[in-house]
Amino acid sequence: MARPSDRAKALAAQMKSTDFVCVRMSPATDRDEMMGLLEEHFDFLIALEKSGYLFLSGPLLDTDGAPFGEGMTILRGLSLDEARDKWADEPFCKAGLREPCFQTWRVNEGRISLSFDFSDGQIEIG
Repeated sequence: MARPSDRAKALAAQMKSTDFVCVRMSPATDRDEMMGLLEEHFDFLIALEKSGYLFLSGPLLDTDGAPFGEGMTILRGLSLDEARDKWADEPFCKAGLREPCFQTWRVNEGRISLSFDFSDGQIEIG
């Protein structure tokens, strides 16, 4: 069995690994019923955001750039079990319109840049 090189071990040791919970929701079974719960869905996500648990969230897009009913949310500061407990109140899932899939996602690489201009409140994320 191949083993990592000494350099690969050193690179891995210096990485700042952070675990997130990834929630991927399967396509909706009834789009009309889903649209009727959209405000509740947004309220649920905004509450998670304000509590500090929601890192990123949004719909997945098809090859033409249109949403097709599947979504992904990245949560921070929660175990898988805690994420499942919180997600039990998500309106689409509670109504049986989407099925969530939970996975731990360990982030080792990447960069987030944030610029905030106090003068006009402009925010840039890159």
